[in-house]
Amino acid sequence: MNTDQETKMTLQKAVLDKVVNHLGKVDDSFYYESTMAVSHEAHRIINEENFLNREEKELVEGLSPHDIQLLMSYTSCC
Repeated sequence: MNTDQETKMTLQKAVLDKVVNHLGKVDDSFYYESTMAVSHEAHRIINEENFLNREEKELVEGLSPHDIQLLMSYTSCC
């Protein structure tokens, strides 16, 4: 993976973290939901609500729930 892809992925993850943190504040039970359930709700917020600014939305609006799930679980540890 090249540096541009890694940078974009890092930015996308930051936007998704913002959305997921919002979900947790709205409903405490989201902590106990499956990653797929959270990714579907994040997808809905990205596409149906005005929670994100234009730049943030442009980074993540084309992602499917499955893409969101993968990004939420991806870590670059090792």
